[in-house]
Amino acid sequence: MYYGEGEVTNQWIYKASWAYNPSVVGYPYNPAKARQLLASAGYPNGFKTKLLYRTNPQDDQLFTAVQGFLQAVGIEAELDPAQTARYNQISSQGAKWEGLIVDALKPNPDVTAALAQQYMGGDKTFVSMAVPGDYLNAIQKAITAPDFKAKQKWTREALKLMADKHCLQVMLLCRIESAAGQKFLHNHGFNGTPNTAWWTPEEAWLEK
Repeated sequence: MYYGEGEVTNQWIYKASWAYNPSVVGYPYNPAKARQLLASAGYPNGFKTKLLYRTNPQDDQLFTAVQGFLQAVGIEAELDPAQTARYNQISSQGAKWEGLIVDALKPNPDVTAALAQQYMGGDKTFVSMAVPGDYLNAIQKAITAPDFKAKQKWTREALKLMADKHCLQVMLLCRIESAAGQKFLHNHGFNGTPNTAWWTPEEAWLEK
């Protein structure tokens, strides 16, 4: 669907990033286990929900496939494709949604800052998402970390809590966008940010 410009992931970042946590287990594709968990939760026949996402041709294909995966375990998901203005109103301007909403990254070259911007709760961004105390504490410690090592540690902890303990999101893929640089350009930040094409010009330098 993405012509090879994507990477399956179990967490909110791709493998080349400094924030990637190799200890995250995630959720492998397992329809039998899904049906078992639904039954134990009191939904032996599944349930109905909505799936809101920002519409574009590739994502229309992706979430049609996701709709089929959900249907296979008894979850009837009505697709709710939204134009950008409506999606932004719901995801980042304080509106609420029914059922499921698909995440979309906002431009920010710092992984920790992007995580805090979108997933710490508050009055605007993804207001219906749960924000458990230990998860929130990990992000706060990453933000106030005295050095990069501590920042990396707590950012990775937040990503593990997001996925494995609290299942705040079920991650599907990271899109890999093209970025190119000359050999004499150093510290450009490509493949080090939440989006592979964003870079860190304030830290870049040219070799003489």
